[in-house]
Formats: sequence, structure tokens, C-alpha cells
Amino acid sequence: MSAHKRLFMICFGVGLMTSLSAEEAQLNFDTQWQKAEDLRLRAALIGYEWRDTEKILRRSREEYEAGNKAQALSLLSQGYAQSDAALAQATREEDGWKRRVIE
Repeated sequence: MSAHKRLFMICFGVGLMTSLSAEEAQLNFDTQWQKAEDLRLRAALIGYEWRDTEKILRRSREEYEAGNKAQALSLLSQGYAQSDAALAQATREEDGWKRRVIE
């Protein structure tokens, strides 16, 4: 799935959360947060996790629990985008390094 589609899904989730009950919003946030965390862990397992992604996702959870939902969703979107970009970087580098090696 492209980064644009994923960003759309997050934005759609943000819009949806504004019309949901508190319990449904919490479940939706938890689901979106877990997706971002899963991407982050996949990037970490292959050595491409970006420096601040874990901190950003942790802070998004803290902001959400403190009631700062807009800030939490912004941080969640940022953490998701960084995780997705880290995986894209890993994919590019998987074969890209071969073009840079002098034979």
C-alpha cells in the first residue's frame, strides 16, 4: 500500500474518530496505534527503524490518554509515516547498494 493511501486511511480515521463515541474512538485509536507500532517493529527488525519513531508513538499514546486527541492523532500520523518510510527505505536499499559498489 502506498504512503498516500496509508495517510488517507489515517486522515479518514481521524475524521471518523470525531463522530464516534469515546469507547469507539479509543478502540479506533488503539487499532491505528497498533498498526503504526507493528510497522515500526518490522523496520526495527531489519535494522531500519528511524531514531525518533518509537518516542513519537509513545508520546502519541501519552497525549491521547491525557485527552489531547488532536495532538495524539498528529503524532500517530507522524509515527506511522516514519515507520512506513523506514520500510520503503529498507526496500530501496535491499538492492540499491549494489549500484553504488565499484567493481
